[in-house]
Amino acid sequence: NKIIKSLYDTGNFKNIEVEENEDEIIIKITENSRIKKIELIDNKRFKRDVILEHFNEKDYFQYVNEIKINTFIEELKKLYLSYGYNQIDIQYKIIDNAEDNSVNLNFYFTEGSISKVNKIYFVGNTFFDKHDLMSEIKSNENNFLILFRNENYKQYQIKNDIIRLEDYYRNNGFRDINISSKSEFINKKNKFNVYFYINEGKKYQFGLLDFDFNSIDISLSQKEEIKSILENYYSNKIKKDNIYNRSSLDKMEGLLSEYLYDNGTVFFNIRVMDKIDDSKVDILLIAESIQPKYVNQINIFGNSRTLDKVIRREVVFAEGDAINSDLIRLTQKNLDNLRIFKSVQIDESY
Repeated sequence: NKIIKSLYDTGNFKNIEVEENEDEIIIKITENSRIKKIELIDNKRFKRDVILEHFNEKDYFQYVNEIKINTFIEELKKLYLSYGYNQIDIQYKIIDNAEDNSVNLNFYFTEGSISKVNKIYFVGNTFFDKHDLMSEIKSNENNFLILFRNENYKQYQIKNDIIRLEDYYRNNGFRDINISSKSEFINKKNKFNVYFYINEGKKYQFGLLDFDFNSIDISLSQKEEIKSILENYYSNKIKKDNIYNRSSLDKMEGLLSEYLYDNGTVFFNIRVMDKIDDSKVDILLIAESIQPKYVNQINIFGNSRTLDKVIRREVVFAEGDAINSDLIRLTQKNLDNLRIFKSVQIDESY
């Protein structure tokens, strides 16, 4: 029974029979029919080539397998939903070809129209008002007085709006900002109310700036030079308003890495440590030498819809290149800035 259940669970078999005698157990299986042709009907938003570029025919459509067919439909619906088609419906029909025991597989699309944003609400914001926050996001409320404004509801855009809002808060002193969202679908109107729930936390200022370059293999004069560059940036760009700003820290990290590269240092790590004292954040910038490391292989996982080449062109290193924390940081930033992934994680394995 376990064997039969396991075989049926693959979705590859139409019928399984078992015969037993004294010496042996005989399992007779009938495979599902081979798929001869796939038809996509009434798919207007995504054409056949685009859909089959996302979903490999060999993986889904060699033989009739209802598990794989339903997986294909659910994943394709997610693609439509991400572009605002919240009334998408996809049905399928299997049509037998008696002459060669094959089948045609037809998919019927009811796409509906793109959903619009009805209203946008911000909950929990006290420091910035709605006008401030609306100016930072791409989503727009429905307003018949404003022509040619994009008011389409898109899931990925809402996620990107959260990132934009959090960046805005972090660059204005709110180090601990946390934002989530909820969408309410109004089926009769095919519109969404969008709620952004904001936990601002405390507003911080920069405190003391210090450096630790004891573990980096550069000369004393170079250490003093880079300290001077960073202190000048800190004095001219940060201490004017002294508000905690995440992008300023990124800029300082970039200045440090650029100086090291220009002076022939490749194998290093940079760390930014912070210490909170009431409403002030003290910063310690650390640079340290590391053992030489080179890239052996770049493996990409989890991209069921995005092609490898789209991801690889954002990676700032290739197989055989020297690697350090700065190159990984830049690659992480590039991939995050694509705004097409729920999350991106880069791991090193040895």
